[in-house]
Amino acid sequence: MNGMRENPGCGGRAERWRFAAAVLACWLVLGVWVSGKSLWLDEGMAISKSVMPTFGGFWKGFSETRGSDIQQPLFMLSQWVWAKVAGRSEWGLRALNGLWMALAFGYVSTRGRWGRRVRLLWCLMAALSPFLAMYMDEAKGYIMQFAAGTLLFLPVADIGEEKTDRFDFGAFSVGLLLTCGAALTGVVFSFWACLWLLVRLVREKSPGHFLAAHRGWVAVDAAGLAVLGGWYVHTLLVGARGTDLGPPSVATMGFLAYEWFGFSGAGPARLVMRVEGARVLRPFAVPLALYAGANAFFALEWWRTWRSRRRAAAEGAARRFRVPACAMPLFLGLLGILSMHVVGVVDDMAVRARHVMPVFPAALLFAAVWGDRMLATGRRSARAAVALLLASMAVSSCELRFAPRHGKENYRKAAAMAVEALREGKCVWWSADGNTASMYGTSAVPAGRFVLLLSPSPETLASVPPPDVAFVNRPDTWDGEGHLARCIAERGLRQTDSFTGFRVYRPDGESIP
Repeated sequence: MNGMRENPGCGGRAERWRFAAAVLACWLVLGVWVSGKSLWLDEGMAISKSVMPTFGGFWKGFSETRGSDIQQPLFMLSQWVWAKVAGRSEWGLRALNGLWMALAFGYVSTRGRWGRRVRLLWCLMAALSPFLAMYMDEAKGYIMQFAAGTLLFLPVADIGEEKTDRFDFGAFSVGLLLTCGAALTGVVFSFWACLWLLVRLVREKSPGHFLAAHRGWVAVDAAGLAVLGGWYVHTLLVGARGTDLGPPSVATMGFLAYEWFGFSGAGPARLVMRVEGARVLRPFAVPLALYAGANAFFALEWWRTWRSRRRAAAEGAARRFRVPACAMPLFLGLLGILSMHVVGVVDDMAVRARHVMPVFPAALLFAAVWGDRMLATGRRSARAAVALLLASMAVSSCELRFAPRHGKENYRKAAAMAVEALREGKCVWWSADGNTASMYGTSAVPAGRFVLLLSPSPETLASVPPPDVAFVNRPDTWDGEGHLARCIAERGLRQTDSFTGFRVYRPDGESIP
């Protein structure tokens, strides 16, 4: 890769061990972001299927769902297998993310042609990234998509440089199957990577030779993609789709960039932004401006480095300047992001940062390569820009992990309160996800009455028993027309408790211990 190879003869065993220890330290940092906090809505809906004791029970819950989980077959299967090892604890279920990151780190750290500093910068940026830190703490498939994107897009930089070796195409093939199998959206990104490979082979008039040299992986890919394609066609025919969040807009694209570049830790909680919008950013203007300044400083030094290399090439002081090969994976990824927005417009689906996770490894590679070149200039300002960016990323990640305002929807506390009320024989109105509630024991209580109210109509509310306690989560999702809110007010219920993601109402106004 242009400007990324290192001399294979340099560095002894001690230096290689120090490099391996540094990569391992970066990987261990990721464990800091994994917590034992309560499962929230999206996690609970997926994990309720993964903790099934038998494969038959898992398959029944998985195949009968009509949400996005059915369109994440490899992740759901891997999570079910992992749950048999890690158990049902929140930390254990989320720890699977560490194995996916180990796969990504393992691939990057072995690419000797990239240079040790490039590889180490990539691992360090991944370990400190607020975007990854946020999803390391979720038992969902996004970190799997990151690992899949690492294997799918990063080999492009090497495959495009010289004759394709078996390791590069093997990684590409595994990445292709993982990206497509982790989620249906992965097909969009895989399309551009495969199209690029096809165009390159046709241009070099080598499709036949390539297929003969890599026939084993080609056969595996063809079989795997045929199975996944058949499954996805089935899911579409039965009406499965993700949550209807509306089409892409300037606001959703702005929020994608906000999370992608790691502003989340410096700003307000996502749950608050979901309800209140951009106006809640104002109290966090100072930390957000400081974080933006660190990114702008890095971008400025990158621009200076870019211009200096172009100037040197124009003056004949260096070999002919070329766009670095690390730009190709990012370019293909950006085409995938653009395609995702087109799909969002057609399918009325807002595109979030998590939906374009497979592209993030390519963005990190681009930043790592240019970070290496900035450091190579010897400028103090360049070294300061790299250090400041890494430090600001670390602070933002720590805020996400430890600041109380970034807590998850506390289904565990709400369910515990509901279970206590049910054991006393009370009627509980539950306007929240029922699967996550059952994860925390509501389905195991024989006494009492548990009424699940999701987008209830006035007729439904009039037909159910009156509540002794009501739990309300995400009224914009579960009570979009406001019927439940009006009924609660008309029945004289008053808010007695509130915690992350929930409001609790009782007729007598007494707080539940």
